[in-house]
Amino acid sequence: MVTVEEAKNLLSENIHLADIVEVNILYALNCVIAEDILSPIDLPSFDQSSMDGYAINSGTDLNHNQFEIVGEIKAGDDSTIVLKPGQSVRIFTGASVPQSANSIIVQEKVEEKNGLLFLHEKIKHGDCIRKKGTQILKGEIALKKLTILNPASIGFITSLGIDKVKIFRKPNVSIIVTGNEIIAVGEELTNGKVFESNSFSLLSALKQINIEVKNCLKVEDDLEALTLKINSCLADSDIVLLTGGISVGKYDFAFEAMKACGVETIFYKVLQKPGMPVFAGKFGNKIIFALPGNPASALVCFYEYVLEAIKQMQGFKNVSLTKVKLKSLNQITKKVGKSIFIRAQIIDGGVVELERQDSNMLRSFADADGFIYIDKDVELVKQNEDVEVHLLPFLK
Repeated sequence: MVTVEEAKNLLSENIHLADIVEVNILYALNCVIAEDILSPIDLPSFDQSSMDGYAINSGTDLNHNQFEIVGEIKAGDDSTIVLKPGQSVRIFTGASVPQSANSIIVQEKVEEKNGLLFLHEKIKHGDCIRKKGTQILKGEIALKKLTILNPASIGFITSLGIDKVKIFRKPNVSIIVTGNEIIAVGEELTNGKVFESNSFSLLSALKQINIEVKNCLKVEDDLEALTLKINSCLADSDIVLLTGGISVGKYDFAFEAMKACGVETIFYKVLQKPGMPVFAGKFGNKIIFALPGNPASALVCFYEYVLEAIKQMQGFKNVSLTKVKLKSLNQITKKVGKSIFIRAQIIDGGVVELERQDSNMLRSFADADGFIYIDKDVELVKQNEDVEVHLLPFLK
């Protein structure tokens, strides 16, 4: 049995980056780029007006205040106008500035009369001109490897003419739920049966982070059937999530089935509550998790372990849930020996333990903003004492 920290370290040591694939930029949001992206052009690729106004050639006379207007340049025009000293041209934001122009005067600071332009203030060379290459030069690194592509970075590289990028592929995931007692929603609920919910929780959590689920299967507590399903899922998935059957009961076959499939153990059983009998193993570069069957335990283990594995495969640097320090609004007592993840709600800048913390209860999860994490060696948290809170990855 290992501690939470040891389990996470062992998992990290056994995760391999996913394959590199090239995708259209529209499908790369929130992905991690797998190589430096170099700019194929200067940006701007020409001297560009930043305002509506008049491009002028004042020569060396900064006090000159009267100019002949010789034309107009709109955004997108391929203009060949060359200004002589004392000449100007009407110009609009984004338009190409004549190389002979040395300043742009905004339209609010001039007066136009009888084809002449009259300035109301002193000229400053270079005003309102975005010089070629001032944002980036051709050949410079536009985005570094391992950058997460957000809307701004996607907009930036498309402004360079780039429409495809190489990213670390999102892992494919399969889900296997086990148990003779579970039935599908919609079936008749008879004595001894419970509606299956783990697949719905896990599917939703994966959908929230845009991860594809290859298979979602139900298997009864049967060693041969479970072994066949695990083998099948390992063949076409990067990560397999198994729920239930990982404890030590007479009909808990998960560990034996994984062993029969050639899965190597990374860790089995963690000094934590809930979710102590969680398992992580590997099959080549593939990872398999056996999560507890209790719904709250399974979801805690997903957020604390599975999510980290998924993000690490994709090249993310920060893979764990966001951690903050908040004051506990209630006193918390626990036994020494196990770390604990407490479903909690943030209220007025503090955090409060929710009711119904049993491992089979999802009700408190519905109201939770995150987990209060208390180390295995801590026995008492006093009211208003700072605690570590792991924020769940969604907005309420």
